Formats: sequence, C-alpha cells, structure tokens
Amino acid sequence: MKTKLFAAALIIAATLLSCNSGHCSAKIENHVDSVNYMFGIVNGAGIRTNVLSKDTSDEKSINLFCEGFEKVWGVTEGDEFVNITGFRTGATLAKEINSGFLFSDSSIEAKKDLIIETFENTMKGKSFCMDGDSALVYLQNIVSGAMMTGQPVNPTKGQTDTINMCVGFFNARQARTYVLGKDTTDKDIRNFMKGFRKGIDMKEKDEKMLVGMNIAAQFTQGLKQDSFLFGEKTLPIVWEAIGRGVIDGVRNDKNKLMTADEASEYLQDMIKKIQEEKNAPVITENKEFLRLNAERPEVKTTESGLQYEIIKEGKGPKPTSTDKVKVHYTGKLINGTVFDSSVERGEPIEFELNRVIQGWQEGLQLMTIGSKYILYIPYELGYGERGAGEQIPGYSTLIFEVELLDIIK
Repeated sequence: MKTKLFAAALIIAATLLSCNSGHCSAKIENHVDSVNYMFGIVNGAGIRTNVLSKDTSDEKSINLFCEGFEKVWGVTEGDEFVNITGFRTGATLAKEINSGFLFSDSSIEAKKDLIIETFENTMKGKSFCMDGDSALVYLQNIVSGAMMTGQPVNPTKGQTDTINMCVGFFNARQARTYVLGKDTTDKDIRNFMKGFRKGIDMKEKDEKMLVGMNIAAQFTQGLKQDSFLFGEKTLPIVWEAIGRGVIDGVRNDKNKLMTADEASEYLQDMIKKIQEEKNAPVITENKEFLRLNAERPEVKTTESGLQYEIIKEGKGPKPTSTDKVKVHYTGKLINGTVFDSSVERGEPIEFELNRVIQGWQEGLQLMTIGSKYILYIPYELGYGERGAGEQIPGYSTLIFEVELLDIIK
C-alpha cells in the first residue's frame, strides 16, 4: 500500500492542476505541493461527508459550495478580504430575511431596504436612536417574549420599522467593530458595502454558496495562524494546492488524483515519521531503559513488549477483559516523576478493564486478586506518540506499581 501511495505522490508532482479561481489553482511540482494537496483532499472529503452529506447527489449544491469556497479561500487581508467579508455579512442577513419576515415570526415583516439603509448609515458612523446595548436588549426581548408565549409578536407598523432598523444597526455595529476594526476608512466602507449589497441580494437557492464561503473563511483563519503544515518547517503552506485538494475532495469525481483514504494514510505515516524524528532522543532513552530493564532476571517480557515484575502473588482468580476491577496504583515515568497515585490519594479506583490503556488491560489479566506487580509499559501500549496532558509526554514508558484488590461482579 505504501508503494502505491508514494507512486501517487509522484504522479501528483508531475501534474498541472487548475480551476476557475486563482485561489485554488495549483501547479504541483514537488513533495511540499503534494503534501498540501493531500491535506486539502482529506479535508474536502470530510466536508463532503459531514457538511454536504444530504446534498452530495445534487450537482448544483456542490457547484455552489465550491464556488463560494473558491471566492474566499486563502484571502486574509486587503481590499478583496473587505469586499468578501461584506458579501458574507450581507448573505448571512439575506438568509434571515429571504422568508419575508424576521426571527421566524410571520408577523414581523422584513423590510430589506430599511435594513440596508440603517446598516449603511451605521457603517458610515451616523448616529442611531439607540446605542448598541439598547438595540440588542430590544431585539432579545422581542424574540424571547415570542418564544415564551408561543404567540406572534404582532407589532405595530412603527414597531416593525424599529425592529428592522435595530437589525440593520446591530449587524453593522458588529461588522464595523469586529470586522473592519478601529481604523475603518471611507474606502473600506465603500468596499465593504459593495460586497454587502451583492450578498444581501443572494437568493435562498444559492445559500450553499454561503456555506462554502464560511467554511473557507474558518479554514483560512485557522491555517494562517501558522506558516507550516503540522508545525513542520519543511512543509510551508501552499494555499493553492490545499484549495484544489479541498475542491477535489468535495467533488469526489473520478478525475481526482488520489482517494481521501490514500491521502490520509500517506499523511498519517508522514506525520508519524516527523514526530519520531523530532522525538528521537526521547524514543531512544525510553527504548534503552526497556532494553536494560529486560535483562534483569526478575523482569518478564510478554510477546507484545509489556514488561512486568512480581512483587507479591495472590491466590484469587484473574480478571478477564470485560471485568470491572478495584486497584491501588502509583504511576511514574522512567525519571522517577510520579504523575498519578491512588495510594497518595488514599482511595483505590474502580474501572472496567476494557476501558483503559492496552498495557493495563494485558498486565492486570496476568494478576490474581491480592497480587502486586510492577508494570513497565512501552509507549505503544500506553499513551502513544501524543502522551496524556502535561505530565505524560509522548513516547513515554509508563511504570505502574499495581495491586489488584478485587474483581467486581
């Protein structure tokens, strides 16, 4: 399988990829480009399954999603970012008002022109009859009141106008404060409003485009926090390659360069290799500890690599993998650091054996009630490459002194 995966990567490296948007066109020329493409295709397949699950048979929905994604993907600043953000803001409001009323209440007419006018005036810094907190409270009282009574609000014409203006004002206040920031310029406002007016005209049938845009924005914001994939400095982010991979993964057509499963397996193997290289000293130290420990005559080693030392042998039955057990234990690392101890807490612990790490499952099934063993658990049978919290680093050998007190039936 690995030969197949590496061959696929070579095929990608020799292939020219393109799509309609400049943000998702990719010329894949080397290993870095290939890895970025694979990262994209795995995420695209996840989006297809978890976000578009009901719409994957609808080609129009897929196309709209991809169109929206391509518009936003990789755009993090500048005029284009401001314009796109305006479009997304308008499209989000359009989703609310396309039904013709607000807050799912058929008695509150949505007055689109009034919302736009108030929104634009607020963006330009013009005063409103309420401050932001008052407008929010006003809207919350209307919505919560309707929810509590289950009855429509049935506002007067004046109240309807106020509700619509509050919607425009509050959304603009949020956009101006949290999107454009304190240094808003006239150019920014014009650019934002240009996008906003297009977005608020979006029809209900085009809402999948907004889904694509929002996912692209969230994905972009997440990735831009780091310039590298997987925190690996040899893998700089290539926006175009990831974007193309996402689109291919979402579309899942026969022309994609590899399956999501192939890409996922390749990436997992690569990440594991990167982690092992970074943690080579730790891995070596822990393996050397186990090697020397295995040479001690009192230590026995199982086929899986688990090592154990019998301190006291009991006479009762042994638990099975489905049993619940009661134990006392102290856990430490090879440097002697104690990371957990029921003995120190003065209270034994009960748990189902099939719900703990593999080293505990195997070790406790060797013990009879009343036994006390020391278990030396390789990282593969413990918390693996990731470790557990701050106290147990990745690749750690775990040393547990365990006393099996009872098997609970």
